[in-house]
Amino acid sequence: MPLLPRPIPFCEMPNLYLIQKSDNTGDEVSADFYERQGDDWVFLLRGSEVARLHIESIVSIAKAPRDFG
Repeated sequence: MPLLPRPIPFCEMPNLYLIQKSDNTGDEVSADFYERQGDDWVFLLRGSEVARLHIESIVSIAKAPRDFG
């Protein structure tokens, strides 16, 4: 019987960030956190950069709940 992947414990789940851009589009990024680096917001997951967005291109960043139940 093949092994099933181990479930991710709630405390290890990345955050989901909902991003509204100034060009009226949106995006979703899974990351542990984000930080400002120069003129960019950089989203990091387990120490690796997963997204980099220019600050002026973003209207808002919202952290979505991890549990919708």
